[in-house]
Amino acid sequence: MDAATIADLKQFVDHCKSNPSILHDPSLSFFKSYLDSLGGQIPPQNKPEKSGIDTSDSMEYFDAQRPSEEGDDVIESDVELDESDIVEPDNDSPQKMGDPETEVTEERQDAAQTDKLKAMDAISEGKLGEAIDHLTEAIMLNPTSAILYATRANVFTKLKKPNAAIRDANAALEINPDSAKGYKIRGMARAMLGLWEEAASDLHVASKLDYDEEIGLVLKKVEPNAKRIQEHRRKYERLRKERELKKAECERQRQVKAQEQEALSVLKEGISLCFWYRQDK
Repeated sequence: MDAATIADLKQFVDHCKSNPSILHDPSLSFFKSYLDSLGGQIPPQNKPEKSGIDTSDSMEYFDAQRPSEEGDDVIESDVELDESDIVEPDNDSPQKMGDPETEVTEERQDAAQTDKLKAMDAISEGKLGEAIDHLTEAIMLNPTSAILYATRANVFTKLKKPNAAIRDANAALEINPDSAKGYKIRGMARAMLGLWEEAASDLHVASKLDYDEEIGLVLKKVEPNAKRIQEHRRKYERLRKERELKKAECERQRQVKAQEQEALSVLKEGISLCFWYRQDK
C-alpha cells in the first residue's frame, strides 16, 4: 500500500475519532460490521439538532432551509405611504438662468429690485405666470442674488412645477449655501415629487437656519413617510444579511458533506487495497 493511501486512511480514522456518527452511514455498513467483529465499540447514533453539522440527517435539515435557487433574494413589499400631495413631475424646458459672470452694477441691482416688487404684487393678485416673468427679468439683471432664485422657486411650487423649483433652489444654494429659503423650497418641491427622505433632510436644515410655521407643517406630512421608508430599509437589510448568513452556512454544510463523502471513498478504496494485499500474500 502506497504512502499516500496510508495517509488518507489515517486522516479518515482521525475524522472518525472526532465524528464517530459517520460510522452509521449505510455505505459503511461493511466496515461497521468489521469493527463489531473485532469487539470495537461504536457510539449509538444521536438525532442531530438543527445546529448540527456532522451527519447526513443534519444535512437534510439544512437542505430544507437552503433557498431553492442561488440567486434567490428577499422580496421587498411595498411601503404604505401618504402620497396625497404628490404631483406629476413637470417636464418643461429649463427656465432661464442668469449668467454668474455678469457684472452687477448698482443700477442693475435697483432695476432687479423693481422687478422683484412687481413680482410680489403679481403674486398677491394670483398672477403667478406674470410673477415668474418679472422674477426672471430680475434674475437676468442680478444673477448673484440667492433670494431672487429662491423667490422664483417658491412661485414654481405654487404652480405645481417642482422640478423647476428644485433647479432654482439649487441655484440659490450655490450662491448662498446657508439660504434657509433655498432649503425650505427645495424640501417642499421634493415632497411634491415623493422624495420623502431628501425632502425631510432639506426641511430639517431649513428649520435650523430659520424656522417658520410652514416648515413645521410640511415636516408633519413628510417625516412619517421618511421614517417608514427608513424602517422599511433597515428591515430588509437585516433580512438580506440573515439570508446571506444562511447561504454561507448551507455552503459550509455542502463542503463538509463533500469532504465526508470523499473520506468515505478513500476508506473504501483503502479497505479494498488491504483485502487485495492480504489475498495476494
